[in-house]
Amino acid sequence: MSGSDELKIDRDDCQSKSLLEGSRGNEDGDSTDSDTTVVLVNQLRKRRLLHRHQPPGRRIIVLLLTFLCTLLVAICFLLVWVVSLRKSHHHDSDGGFDFNDSQSYSPAETTVSPGITTCGRSSLEAIAAGCHFDTFSFGWTPPECTDIQLYNTSIFALQTQAGNSPTFYTPTRDVIPFSALEDYATGNSPPGAAVKDHHEIHTTWEHYLTGCAYGWQKVQRAATRGWPLEEWSASYALAKRCGPDLVSREKQDSESVTLHLKPWFPACGLTAEGMRREIAASPRS
Repeated sequence: MSGSDELKIDRDDCQSKSLLEGSRGNEDGDSTDSDTTVVLVNQLRKRRLLHRHQPPGRRIIVLLLTFLCTLLVAICFLLVWVVSLRKSHHHDSDGGFDFNDSQSYSPAETTVSPGITTCGRSSLEAIAAGCHFDTFSFGWTPPECTDIQLYNTSIFALQTQAGNSPTFYTPTRDVIPFSALEDYATGNSPPGAAVKDHHEIHTTWEHYLTGCAYGWQKVQRAATRGWPLEEWSASYALAKRCGPDLVSREKQDSESVTLHLKPWFPACGLTAEGMRREIAASPRS
């Protein structure tokens, strides 16, 4: 019980005593006054009993409950923010993202060199035109935009790092051997093969990170040699995505299957001047 309540009870006791004494001093007085005094005394005693039985610290309990509710709401908002932030940087194995999404990587304004080979719209047309299938971009690349030396070196690095661990999977998580991609690249895929035009396969985070390093090196080599570039490696969106992922230890150690790949036909012919314009026009946020 608080100090103020105790003072109030003491005050009520004093008032009760005063009224009782007054009633005794006026026994010869009017009976109506005596009855009124008794009623007032009873009311004061009831008030004192109510104060004694009132739960202690009711206001403190209300304030504590209000604080706990506010804290719970704040924690919920924080959890929602953390989950959304993690999803924007790290995609789970069922969702993934399209590493070779042409809408994400196409330069806004492309300055291309004339006379670039056209790969067509199918693997058979691409093979007939002498185009190369790049397993990192998962696109058919004209010979003018193919850095075969860098590509072979990067493939060797990927296979060495992966060891006996699989790198490619079907959407139902069946393993796809690397030889199946080689058969697709040469037009020797058997009927019912997992790798074929317009069909999606999944790959690992390790493959994605190797592709990031490969794409950056390809840009540097093309810029110093004056070679044209295809839109996948030349895209600022690719560099912006790969940068944080390459320095993230959590993602470097991840072996989860998170990337969705589908054969496509990236545009080729971005010159060094076009590359500079594409970077200058890209948003920095």
